[in-house]
Amino acid sequence: MILNKFFPTIIGLDVNNLHDSIQDKVVDRCYYLKKNVDSGGENWLSDNTYNTIGNHSVFDDAKFSDINNFVVSSVKNYCEQLQIKKDYIDYTPIDSWFNIYQKGDYQEFHHHSNSVLSVVYFLKVGKNPASIFFKNPYISTVRIEYDNYTPDTYDRFSYQPKAGMILIFRSHLEHSVEKQVDDEDRISIAYNFRSNNART
Repeated sequence: MILNKFFPTIIGLDVNNLHDSIQDKVVDRCYYLKKNVDSGGENWLSDNTYNTIGNHSVFDDAKFSDINNFVVSSVKNYCEQLQIKKDYIDYTPIDSWFNIYQKGDYQEFHHHSNSVLSVVYFLKVGKNPASIFFKNPYISTVRIEYDNYTPDTYDRFSYQPKAGMILIFRSHLEHSVEKQVDDEDRISIAYNFRSNNART
């Protein structure tokens, strides 16, 4: 039998080789902002996790410029590899923020509306940072059991963060962050990109 594979879920992964040289100054900036900027977002179950959604744009902050430039370069590379039409994506994100996960913090499953591509950049992690989980976008009312699960049959898949790692994915893809059990903070930065053809 021939098994045809259509409609894959494609997640781009890249690593910033210059991360170690810029991490400390950006982490310091995050903690400064935490003291001076109210936490953003609303209607979250996980409302203890600090974030700057709606209250501070990472992309407009010069202290994050090295990471911002890397993110845009990686998104362009992702689009080129998928042969997304040139100039289809607006490479100025519509929003960007950072999250600080302390022990006990988590993030429920959610997606990013009003955008085409979303990005997570892992700025700071400890020895055992909370993993990010992605949910299979195919919704089935009956669970199928497999002898061995593969990328073709996963219900969900997770990545354990590494400092300087970036994940790029379609914004409709639901994702979550498991409970942070590490004593050391986990800091991530998120970006949303829209199509140049999108209407507001």
